[in-house]
Amino acid sequence: GKEDASSAEAASLVSDWLASEGPASFLGASDQLVFSRGDQNMANVMWDGDRIRFVDFEYCGWNDLPRDLSLVTDHIQSYATPIEDWNVFVEQFDLTSSQRRRLQAGRQRGALSWLTKECLKPGSLRGISEENRIERLLDRARKLCRCA
Repeated sequence: GKEDASSAEAASLVSDWLASEGPASFLGASDQLVFSRGDQNMANVMWDGDRIRFVDFEYCGWNDLPRDLSLVTDHIQSYATPIEDWNVFVEQFDLTSSQRRRLQAGRQRGALSWLTKECLKPGSLRGISEENRIERLLDRARKLCRCA
């Protein structure tokens, strides 16, 4: 059925990513470490219209800037914000070409991880509505993985 076709496409996207330079790029050497919360769950971010405040520093530590940005832009709770808006956000960081490759690989890895989790255990994701969930996750993974 439709779920089988979606799962097959998801598996193909994952396989293509694993065979690409994505994993090596994502794991490439860091050239700019930043202090990070380490848990980009948007439920732990408060915005009062003027300031952003972060709570829950349980996983804080040093992280590569592009990898940290990929955690923010592609956490499941960030999916309410369109990819294009996140692209505008990350443009403010003046990343090098190497950092951009790591960011893109991180965003792809994140999208594929959420998609895989939902395909393997439907209904297991929280923070994203159930309506057309697989299709929406698949669409996001397509956009991020096929733009490279």
